[in-house]
Amino acid sequence: MWPFANLNRGSGHVRELLSLFVHPDFQRRSIGSALLSACLEDATRRGAIISNVKSVLGAEEFYERHGFVVVGSGSTTKRGVIIPDTRMQRLACEQG
Repeated sequence: MWPFANLNRGSGHVRELLSLFVHPDFQRRSIGSALLSACLEDATRRGAIISNVKSVLGAEEFYERHGFVVVGSGSTTKRGVIIPDTRMQRLACEQG
């Protein structure tokens, strides 16, 4: 859907943002915020909401600034490598 993020289409209107990355050389310039806003707005236009995020460790504060809260920990396995993450959720009333 987007070249900078990965979205789990799932079923129904609730979606999960699986990844959103900004190269370290370009972090802390509001680029991530702009990209996340674009994802949220695009989902809304499509009649969906992004209420769940799998955050890489260390990015929790970024998502918290955008209304997400930590709900637990988890992991994803890619090519046999286990990657720990933080599961986060955004309340529907904060969706826009």
